[in-house]
Amino acid sequence: MIEMKTRQYILSSISFDDFFKLLNQEQIKYIILRWFDKFPKIRKGEAIDLLVHDDDLFKISKHVSPHCKNNSIACNIYSINGMTGTDYNELPYYPSHCAQEMLNERILWDNKYFVPSTKHYLLSIAYHAVYYKAENSGLPRGIREEDSELVHNNKYTKALRTMINQCGINVELTWVGLQKFLDENNWTPELLVLKKLSKKSNWVKNLYYLKLHDRQNTGEIMAFIIREWAHENNLTDWIIKWLENHGLHILNIYELDESRKKKATCNLRGGDWGYNKWRKHGGSGKPAVLIIAYDFYPIPLDKMYKKYYPYVSNGNFLLKIKLRNELNKNQPPNKRRSIIHSSDNTLDALEFINTLYPKEIPKILNKINLAKEKMKITADT
Repeated sequence: MIEMKTRQYILSSISFDDFFKLLNQEQIKYIILRWFDKFPKIRKGEAIDLLVHDDDLFKISKHVSPHCKNNSIACNIYSINGMTGTDYNELPYYPSHCAQEMLNERILWDNKYFVPSTKHYLLSIAYHAVYYKAENSGLPRGIREEDSELVHNNKYTKALRTMINQCGINVELTWVGLQKFLDENNWTPELLVLKKLSKKSNWVKNLYYLKLHDRQNTGEIMAFIIREWAHENNLTDWIIKWLENHGLHILNIYELDESRKKKATCNLRGGDWGYNKWRKHGGSGKPAVLIIAYDFYPIPLDKMYKKYYPYVSNGNFLLKIKLRNELNKNQPPNKRRSIIHSSDNTLDALEFINTLYPKEIPKILNKINLAKEKMKITADT
């Protein structure tokens, strides 16, 4: 087995095009992963990302060096199975079956360079944006209404938009939309891989916990935020009881300290808490209490609401509206308030928890499993 390092340099004695001519002549199975449409022009300081078949690593090693000489061109060499020295942070760059598919269906670009097919190029860029770039991808989250839907016009989003159009498919250009597209095409990292990737990204961490939850459960995690006005007017216990009476299992209740109030105000709901809308009624105040609940029996969202709540799948996420209406029904217009907000879906709820109490997520998932077991035992007796 040959020992390599991922970062290599094309031998300075070989021109850019001659390097790929040699690879083609020697029938080395490779693809250039990205940005090949500009070749042979390469920006100074950029590296070429190559995926190479495991069996051809020895062959390609003869044409590269771990040392940069005379401004030689850098390349990152990844293998199908992420063999030592051709891995990405000790992981295969892509799921192995996906990497193999790309190599099997590669196409010759400009009669010079082997590259992914258009569909595989879209999948591979989407995978890179979702799992490696995440927060830095330029993509909106796509998990709730308050997300900014502005797509940053960087090279990833430009390439994705172009390839989506070329493939003639309907994919929402958001982080969650692309993640679902990858799932539908079996381009999903294993749970253990996702766990490792989650160490560098809160977005991926929330996705990991969502996948962990969905593997074991069919219910929905729900997060509710009670505003200061309601809490200071002793409505918290009434709200909790109301949620329980409407079929939710209360997992945890957290009274927010000042630092978490500030963090919730700035980071949750896209920073939009409707202050302008409710100010004329005296305001509802900052976030004050976080309630984590579990819905064991989700219901489909009524079609009439889908237009207004595109990221809500469980109809019970709209309990907050019913609760607000119940509180406000006997109040004159100038006394009505927005006392409670909620997550739009399980991934959104995990975002609430990870923002305010990140260490609590494993405990909450464990509580769900314990509650489920208790319900099962009760049903069996």
